[in-house]
Amino acid sequence: MSDQDKQDVEEQIFFEEENTSSLKEKIAIQSAKGGEIAQEDTSRNALHTGERPDADPERQLQDDEGGSDSPDALSGSLQASALSASAADDTDSTSPDVTLDQSAGLDTNDDASLGLQPAPMARLRRTAGSNDQQEVLRAPDAGSTASITESDGPFAPASPTSQPGAIAGTGTDADDPETPNRAPDAIILDRMEVAENQEGAVVGKLSIADADTADSHDITLSDDRFEVVDGELRLKPGVTLDHEAESAISLNVTATDSGGAQYTQSFDITVADVNEAPTELALEGGFIASNTAGAVVGRVTLTDPDAGDTHQYSVSDDRFEVADGVLKLRDDAVVSDAELGVLNVQVTATDQGGALISETFAFEAVDAADVALSSGFHASYFDVDHSLSRLDQIDWSSDPTHEEVVSEINYKNGRASFWEGGATDTFGAKITGNIDVEEGGSFDFFLGGDDGAMLFVNGVEVIENDGLHAYHTRSGQIELEPGTHTIEVRYFENYGHAGLKLEWDGPGTDGRELVTSPGVDDLQTVNGIPLTLELDLNAPGTGAAHQVTQFIEGLPEGTVVSAGDMTAEAGADGAVEISSWDTALLSIQTPLGFIGDVSAQIVTTTAFDDGGAVSTTNDLEFSVSQADLPPHSAQMQTGFHASYFDVNHSLRQLDQIDWSSEPTHEEVVSEINYKNGRGSFWEDGSADTFGAKITGNIEVEEGGSFDFFLGGDDGAMLFVNGVEVIENDGLHAYHTRSGEIELEPGTHTIEVRYFENFGHAGLKLEWDGPGTDGRELVVASDDLSVAENGVIPVNIGGGELSDQASVQISGLPEDTILMSEDNVLVADGNDVDLTGWDLTLLEIAPPPGFEGTISGEITTTDVAFNGQEQTSSDSFSINVGEVSTSDEAQSDQHSAQLMTADDEDTGSGDWVAASESEPRDDDSSEDVMNEDVEHQGSEAQGYEVTETYERQDW
Repeated sequence: MSDQDKQDVEEQIFFEEENTSSLKEKIAIQSAKGGEIAQEDTSRNALHTGERPDADPERQLQDDEGGSDSPDALSGSLQASALSASAADDTDSTSPDVTLDQSAGLDTNDDASLGLQPAPMARLRRTAGSNDQQEVLRAPDAGSTASITESDGPFAPASPTSQPGAIAGTGTDADDPETPNRAPDAIILDRMEVAENQEGAVVGKLSIADADTADSHDITLSDDRFEVVDGELRLKPGVTLDHEAESAISLNVTATDSGGAQYTQSFDITVADVNEAPTELALEGGFIASNTAGAVVGRVTLTDPDAGDTHQYSVSDDRFEVADGVLKLRDDAVVSDAELGVLNVQVTATDQGGALISETFAFEAVDAADVALSSGFHASYFDVDHSLSRLDQIDWSSDPTHEEVVSEINYKNGRASFWEGGATDTFGAKITGNIDVEEGGSFDFFLGGDDGAMLFVNGVEVIENDGLHAYHTRSGQIELEPGTHTIEVRYFENYGHAGLKLEWDGPGTDGRELVTSPGVDDLQTVNGIPLTLELDLNAPGTGAAHQVTQFIEGLPEGTVVSAGDMTAEAGADGAVEISSWDTALLSIQTPLGFIGDVSAQIVTTTAFDDGGAVSTTNDLEFSVSQADLPPHSAQMQTGFHASYFDVNHSLRQLDQIDWSSEPTHEEVVSEINYKNGRGSFWEDGSADTFGAKITGNIEVEEGGSFDFFLGGDDGAMLFVNGVEVIENDGLHAYHTRSGEIELEPGTHTIEVRYFENFGHAGLKLEWDGPGTDGRELVVASDDLSVAENGVIPVNIGGGELSDQASVQISGLPEDTILMSEDNVLVADGNDVDLTGWDLTLLEIAPPPGFEGTISGEITTTDVAFNGQEQTSSDSFSINVGEVSTSDEAQSDQHSAQLMTADDEDTGSGDWVAASESEPRDDDSSEDVMNEDVEHQGSEAQGYEVTETYERQDW
């Protein structure tokens, strides 16, 4: 080439930007992205890199038509070879123009991160004729590693070798004896994703960038599942990938040139997820129970290569469905006995992508065991071998004679037994359970019975209708909040007719109606109280069944299930086996601390002789609420001191009792009001041939004349301040007498003496005078006061503490004496423990000579009706010293009138002798002790006060 030609070629090389990046800079960037480049020869000249240090950046070469050239915009990094010196020497006018377009490799962001601008396009234009052809070399789309293509001619790269794994390089001519071997610059893969489940799938086009254009390369891969064929990276024949097993593969590609120089590039290849159809559909189970709505066939299992795929199911027989993975009848569908035998249905499963699988399943409809579930109150019956006159004569903790579930308490009055084949006389009944209050408020309960009965709601006595009597009804009222509440009815029958009924009236009821238990669709209970169910097992009648097993599943851990003599507790799995149990009455009691909803199932499985089995399921859902516990009291109360004397002979008058003897029982009562009936005056006490002495203080706020009314069956007498005011002694039916006395304001003492021979027993004391609201019950003073060296009777807990209650008292001074029955304790100044004492009467004697106030605290811990522990504390103060009294026991100041009246209403002997065989109307429940006194004369009778009625302790 002449010097002039060389000069022409050099002048046609120009750059679009003043500060251009050399090929070395671009290769350095590629190396920073993970490539390995051999040490560069420092002898490379400016022509190798396309740089011309002495070039004028403003100079432009015009083409034949005189227009200016403007290169295309560049994106990414440059992967191209430099022009060799031999190319510059070629001046063949017939050679095509060569244009080098740099547009691949690093993108603009990569340039920016390295502080570089995209390299300008270097265009080499040779002086040529109009027939010369021009080819632009372009890289693939931005973001992929570029491959280099060139036009035919002196600058064209070598063709890829036909040997496996060999790819020709692209770059400058390596024939120059002064140019040493250079390692490949980059490995470019134009696509890095491969489809799963496709044998021999192509990943992408693989190319090598090498400055030595004539060089060839051997390719090695780190994963032998891949190969390079004709410049393409692909899977080997017979090899497939699974996205679910391997979603991405890291592959190292190493290119080794003919001179042994290497370059390694790592690629992360994504294994594309392709929707795959389910591969297997199976059914576990081969039987279905006939005549059972919602009966289960078995569990459907589905295999799908796509993990996490969801499926829709359809069944050829629209009576069936696949719900929660189970093939079953719909809840309103059954298989009839006419269809006993083999049934066939086709089940189709369709995945999210629309791929589906269908299978036809055959199963047998059989006559299997099933269960009918019902709920109600728990009725326990106790047959006794002796006559009865009150409820406490039955041992309610003993084993019942019979138990059953009843939906209501409504035993028709007659001579029949309460239970099938049971006793008609001398038996007891205890009915317990839950009621649902939808709207809170005041409720009236009505309890009718022949003979005695009582009602407790949430452990509180609401109606007392005890004793021997014909059928009659009494009522009681209680406030109830919305929710679940517990009831208990106790009843006894002696001889003759027997009947029992419980009704209520209140918010949400349809007037006065029977009390019923919630149904199976609304099962509920409270903590500590069992849920009562009846499970009626219907076993196959054909004799084909080999065995029937039953389990309750899904119970809270610690739940106790019992039926008769059988008891089991649910473990951590929540299951209890009840096979072979008598489930006519099944009790389920969750742990005491459990509050919430229970979703359990009763699973009944019938196994057949041929080895097959079929199960039926009954849902068992119920709620457990916190029990409505009555307030627990630790209060210290004073009142009248009641002493009872049980004697072993008949009585006709008061002086036949030794009132100075040791009482049979003592307690504190706030009023003198013992209902006329056949019950005892004290718990577990005698109902006949006993006496009672009640003493205490009353407070008169406004002085004046007071009328006292004393009713009794049998004899009774009243003393006020030691003076006899009313004499009602002798054998008689219940009747009332009155007496009048003048009383000054202040504290006054009273004493009532009474005896009962046989039959009904009743006693009541009322008064009427200044400061009273008409004729009303006489109530004891509640002032905790005692004279120096005196004794004060008190009651702790209102008589409601159980035998298991623990009681501690603090604040008592040293040498305080406490007495109850046979228990005596002298305080040492520390807390005293009265656990196990009968605290219906506790007598407290302050230390000798003590005056002032004793202040302390009582703490009680007791067990409520549902077994839940309750603790309560209450403070007290006892005033010790002079007690203000108004002593009117002076003969010259006393005037008393005695009036008698034999009662002619239902409180008379006619009421006492009423036949049990004639049920009364509800009006018979009227309190006979509430009658008016009939005055039979107005003659005043004077009474002398003698020493006979004075006592040392007044």
